[in-house]
Amino acid sequence: MPFSDLESQVPVPAYSVALPPRAARASYDSEIDSHYSTEKHSRHCRSPSTASLPPYAPNSDPVDSGEDQTVAELAFKYGFFFPVLWIYGAYILISPLRVPPTTSALGWLPDKTESEKEVYLERQRREEVVWARRSLIALVALLLVVCVVVGVVVGVVKSRA
Repeated sequence: MPFSDLESQVPVPAYSVALPPRAARASYDSEIDSHYSTEKHSRHCRSPSTASLPPYAPNSDPVDSGEDQTVAELAFKYGFFFPVLWIYGAYILISPLRVPPTTSALGWLPDKTESEKEVYLERQRREEVVWARRSLIALVALLLVVCVVVGVVVGVVKSRA
């Protein structure tokens, strides 16, 4: 076993580090402890048994939930893996937002009034437009990068010929 005594093979430096006296280290440690034991820090480090969590209440109201993902948002995000989706996302800019049919009692937002439905549609349309614009910008950027790369390749090939 040639590696059994690695510590004896490591050269020892010619200098040494002097540590401060124990009393100075203790005061420094107490300063650090007092800094990290403030209310702000201890609020985040509570044990689960002492933490007061809000009661669980599912938010079934789509008008109030900010977690609704729009089609344009999904098209933008998944467009990084499949850029054709950016075309679809940009198409949403010119397409109208249609209301789902309310033919049954379980139709689209049955517990909402017409004004609440209109507010929801306006909010959704604004979100759709924001994400559709992002898809359009990503699509244009991708096309510009492709055009620059093709132009550079064609220029290099023609300069060699």
